[in-house]
Amino acid sequence: MLLADHGEIRKFTREGGRTSRKTIVLAAQLADTINSTGTAAGVHALGLAERHALARLLQAWFVDRVWEDYFGRQKISADIDPAWSIRAVVASLIAAGRDRGGNSAGAIVQHLVGAKLEIRFPLEEINGESYTTADLQTQRAGDYQIGDTAIHVTMAPGPDVFQGRCLENLKQGFRPRVLVPKDQLLRAEVHAEDAGIANRVAIQTIEDFVGTNIEEVAGFRQDKVRAELRRLLEIYNARIEVAEADQSLKVVIPENL
Repeated sequence: MLLADHGEIRKFTREGGRTSRKTIVLAAQLADTINSTGTAAGVHALGLAERHALARLLQAWFVDRVWEDYFGRQKISADIDPAWSIRAVVASLIAAGRDRGGNSAGAIVQHLVGAKLEIRFPLEEINGESYTTADLQTQRAGDYQIGDTAIHVTMAPGPDVFQGRCLENLKQGFRPRVLVPKDQLLRAEVHAEDAGIANRVAIQTIEDFVGTNIEEVAGFRQDKVRAELRRLLEIYNARIEVAEADQSLKVVIPENL
């Protein structure tokens, strides 16, 4: 309840909400410390409104500790079942990223695509910059470039993707391919139509782009699919290790993979 009052709605460890006899003692000691510090600073009894404001500030400080010390250090934990299709696993990872908020989902899909490309094209040099690195900074035609194809990975395809980057790709002789989450596919197709390049740009879901290739590499055999899924996640984590300052973007790999 306290976390939700301050805008933090993610599931917190059950132990975080438990109290014990020692908790009450520590809370009393904290109150004594705050009161004595106020007295030493010449602050006397506060009015009701001031007490509420102070309590709100103290609560916010504790919520920040939960965010930094718990959520900020927890790896991405998603439902991953070895019996699932790779497509379903990717969808679960996207959902986990969205639940975390911020740019997490965007970073996850970019590095999942990069990991998939490393597996599919072992002889190619797949770039591994941070999610926030712009294409122009690296002189790339897209987030990834394979042969004459510029690959753009986006969670929210807008007009700028098609009227900007994709049109520029076409002028430069590249074949643009835009990868989006499944629920953004129709939106992307509409923007491509509006830009007049619907027949010149490939639009595909991230779930299918990653999932189909990994299953093909595994020869569509269940035992090998499981091994390739583990390899995908290991390569993903290795990319996060190198490229991102936020190491909590790493994925918890189930022991049964």
